[in-house]
Amino acid sequence: MKVRGLSYEEEVEVQRRVIDDLNAELVGLLRRRVDAALEVGRVKRRHGRRVRDPAREEAVVGRARALAEGRGLDPLGVERVIREVIRLCAEAEEAAA
Repeated sequence: MKVRGLSYEEEVEVQRRVIDDLNAELVGLLRRRVDAALEVGRVKRRHGRRVRDPAREEAVVGRARALAEGRGLDPLGVERVIREVIRLCAEAEEAAA
């Protein structure tokens, strides 16, 4: 069945391009997030602090969960993503040390 003159393949391809574009934006945001974490890591090293700060990480996760709830997303799913982003950034900080 065609909707708005598009076949299934054409219609789904439009949405897949949107997803591909969003994935590219997400990767760009991850690059920025890692860069910011690297700068934080430089500050931590200058002040003799450790890379990981469990209390800060939990606060970040808590804020992300609250944002997810406010935007109609699964808070647990968002938490898993944020924890992985934190891991990615912490590993980049540790590698830069």
